[in-house]
Amino acid sequence: MGKAIRIMSRLRFIFTIVFFLFLFGLSTQSRAVLMLILPLAVYLGASLLAGPQALKLEVRREIEDTRVGPKTTVEIHLVITNYGSDLEEVQVEDIYPVGLELVDGSPKVLGTLPAGETLKLQYRVRARRGWYDFNRIRITARDYLGLFQRETELPAPGRLISFPEVSKLRRIPIRPPQTHGFAGPIPAGCPGSGIDFFGVREYHLGDPRNHINWRLSARQTSRFFTNEFEAERIADVVLILDARQAANVAFGNRSLFEYAIRASASLAEIFLADGNRLGLLIFGKHYVSTLPGYGRVQREKIMHTLSQAQELEFRSLDFVPTHLFPFRSQIVIISPLIKGDTEVLIRLRARGYQVLLVSPNPIQFERSLLDLSPRQLSMKAIKLGTRIAHLERKLMIRKLQQAGIQVADWSVDQDLNQALQVATCRLLQPPQPYLKMA
Repeated sequence: MGKAIRIMSRLRFIFTIVFFLFLFGLSTQSRAVLMLILPLAVYLGASLLAGPQALKLEVRREIEDTRVGPKTTVEIHLVITNYGSDLEEVQVEDIYPVGLELVDGSPKVLGTLPAGETLKLQYRVRARRGWYDFNRIRITARDYLGLFQRETELPAPGRLISFPEVSKLRRIPIRPPQTHGFAGPIPAGCPGSGIDFFGVREYHLGDPRNHINWRLSARQTSRFFTNEFEAERIADVVLILDARQAANVAFGNRSLFEYAIRASASLAEIFLADGNRLGLLIFGKHYVSTLPGYGRVQREKIMHTLSQAQELEFRSLDFVPTHLFPFRSQIVIISPLIKGDTEVLIRLRARGYQVLLVSPNPIQFERSLLDLSPRQLSMKAIKLGTRIAHLERKLMIRKLQQAGIQVADWSVDQDLNQALQVATCRLLQPPQPYLKMA
């Protein structure tokens, strides 16, 4: 808009000079004054003849990889084809989405574009987690003298999806109350094909000979006994990601919610790799759910959902839609655990679900942020407040553990595997129904 105003002002200025010179030359009948008009008239005429006509352009966008991991560099290509008249000077500017970081090249290019020719533009960007939609480009065509120009915006759609970071986790020994009839890694609490000893029964025709318990059979005169092994099957697992703003701690570019998303993506990867049926629920003021499923297709669905997850307004965990969970399934909740959540989690456990809480520690995270921000409190007050907050959190965690809930208290600057190992190392017996003590 500013360029158009400057060009119109320049045209008015030249036309005004020509007009007054012409009037002055006629009034004075001076041939010299009239001759001064010729250069300006040639200047205006050349601009009118060489000025850009109606723009007939076609734009094609190419993105090197439309689905990438976080902090991955992606190359963007634009090809502009001219189906109209020659353009002496054309500037192409790609209006790329907010949130992309320019790494190399420039989203602008200036050059000539003869009729039937193409102009190419390429640059490289780096994307954080999220969805990025490219919509349009801005094209400005002008003559060499800079008096006339045409500006337009053309559609150039494209989408870049940056998935959350996935950490490599070791297998998590979950023990949900109910399993499915397909082979998997979870002990089912009944005899079947497996590797762990389950019991001994009388030998039947057709049983494998290498399963015969020869020591026990030697004590009998006419009977043989065979070893039984515990069946290993798959289970239903539901991931619940806490997206409430009240549960998040953030400062600058660092956010506890991003660590929770990273943990959710890593957990989804390991549970699906074990063959389990996995569902996802992102909970806030509203909830976003991905129905349970298996394999790579389900992984793609969950990663797409996590890549566009955002914080939502506060809502209590009391409103978690439990009707979306398979009965007696394994629930894995990723939440910083704020005041009032413990009773809700205990009720979930009492309903027959096996609950694992992966809790990014907000106190340690906020304490690390205080070292980066200007301090408004004394060090003594910070230490005292941190100690009180840690004690309150330990009491909540102990209350959950006494109710039979596994809790992985995760300091985000440490490996998630360590927190999960501590939470699941005592899982040696099948889960028993939780009975609330008087």
